[in-house]
Amino acid sequence: MKARYVPILLIFLVLGCVQEEKPQVNVTEDGLIITGVSVGISELMPEERTNLDLFLSNVGDSEARDVRAILTGLGSMEATPIKNQLDELEKGGSDVFSWDLKAPRLEGFTTDVPFNLQALVYYMYNSTAWADIAIVPADYVEMPEVKNGTSSGPLRISVEQSMKPVRTYKETTQFSLRIDIENVGGGTISYLDENWVENSARANRVEFLMVKVPIWWDVGEYEVSEKGGWKIINLKEEEIPRLTGGRKATLFIPVEVTQVDAPLVERIYVEVGYGYKVASDPLTVVVKPVT
Repeated sequence: MKARYVPILLIFLVLGCVQEEKPQVNVTEDGLIITGVSVGISELMPEERTNLDLFLSNVGDSEARDVRAILTGLGSMEATPIKNQLDELEKGGSDVFSWDLKAPRLEGFTTDVPFNLQALVYYMYNSTAWADIAIVPADYVEMPEVKNGTSSGPLRISVEQSMKPVRTYKETTQFSLRIDIENVGGGTISYLDENWVENSARANRVEFLMVKVPIWWDVGEYEVSEKGGWKIINLKEEEIPRLTGGRKATLFIPVEVTQVDAPLVERIYVEVGYGYKVASDPLTVVVKPVT
């Protein structure tokens, strides 16, 4: 009876992390995306080698920086990186990461053993947005024409004003800017540290948020710098709400403006920097037992 349980025990020892929890999503539709993953040989003899290739494309509006990839589900299979990192992948660019795979010797097995491999790609990215803010005298009845826009990336930024338009009834008028950060990609906000270990404490937090408003606006509770007719608010990671459920965060910026005697349309700009992780579709490589 004991001999029957040896292969079962070996399966757990050999496959190891094959049963690890995987990200819930596969690829993003914007930003840096995985366009394919393949192996030269999908059925390997013991100690046979093949290459695994991971195809990447940057379809967003920012350059992707510090691009790094790791393989999961290896168990006792060896994987030697041929190329698995890039300093930068420009907008519209593409590249291929590769690993040299070596099959293990599966002593004690009588059937093929599948290895379910998956690549995780980490990168740094920026998303931007702009919005027109209408500010009018108290007796102004029309809404000036306003526009807004956002860049293409795994995080979408949107800006709304609490009053539409902002009516200046008195010497100073207060309103707020609502900034929404939404994860519209298929991955997660994640960061790899210098040792290639994911930093769970930073999960679902953007790295920085910059807001640029006209210099005559008062944003009293925030420290600002001034440059070329603008006030610039720079918020760091710990000052920005974590994305709830990894999907969305909202930030309110209180603003005070002086009374105007004619309608104005002022444009503001927002930029967010963050780390992002995407996962490839699982790829099964079968290893034959020792005969």
